[in-house]
Amino acid sequence: MFSLLLYIQVTDTPEQVSFRNPLQAVLKDTLHDIKRYDFDNHSEQLVLSYAEKLWNEASFSIIYIDAFSKENLGKCRIFINKIIENHTKSYFIINGENLLLDRMMSVYPQNKISKNTHKIDEIEGLIEQLLSD
Repeated sequence: MFSLLLYIQVTDTPEQVSFRNPLQAVLKDTLHDIKRYDFDNHSEQLVLSYAEKLWNEASFSIIYIDAFSKENLGKCRIFINKIIENHTKSYFIINGENLLLDRMMSVYPQNKISKNTHKIDEIEGLIEQLLSD
């Protein structure tokens, strides 16, 4: 078993997805004991299936969502809903605002941390805190 960090970008269009992720680079250097996987709400089903496989195998997971779209969850909606329903081994860090995601997360607010920041050290601190609890 392992701990997992899923990084999900939520954008309105595929063109808005950023393929440069400074958070992943920092975490790669500091958190060696955690598997990381990133994708977006426009990813192909194969990518989502692999993310779900990793999540099923993980003993603990942090789902970090960068929400650049206020409404669109796209192909990630079903997967995110599955994680919310099985909330006991997962925590969400949500950066930004997404109305559908807010409604979905309202069922288990204790598993949600909203943090509107792109400061890498703050995000890294949150992740380290969750892993140490």
